[in-house]
Amino acid sequence: MDWLVIFAMVMLSHAVSGPAEDRWPAVLDGLDAIRSQAFEEGRSDDLALVYPEGSLLLQRDKALLASYASRGVDIERMQMRLIGSHVTSVSPRRVTMDVTDQLVEARIRLSDATVRDLPRDRPTRRIVELTLTGRGWRISAVRQQ
Repeated sequence: MDWLVIFAMVMLSHAVSGPAEDRWPAVLDGLDAIRSQAFEEGRSDDLALVYPEGSLLLQRDKALLASYASRGVDIERMQMRLIGSHVTSVSPRRVTMDVTDQLVEARIRLSDATVRDLPRDRPTRRIVELTLTGRGWRISAVRQQ
């Protein structure tokens, strides 16, 4: 775990205690930053900081990262941008948000050292559910709209 993960964890703790209107987008941004770094560094264990233990989302991201590694593909850069969000439901242990986000940068290095920028994503609307676990807030569900 390096400085970005530590920074994101600190920001997550501040976000949860910050103003209500800023809280949940900041939590999601922090989780996205941890996920991006895990992909960039090929550290699938760090994805446990993003998703609940044993979740399908965690299993899928770990499998995706393993598939890149098995083909000799390294992710050099991956950045998600949260364009907009609206909290639709809040309880002490669960938050549901209607978000629009976009993969704004993705760069890979192939096994022959060729570097490629991947096509940029279009803004995508999703319903994202955050759940408070014993280890903090995690992304527990994502449904594309």
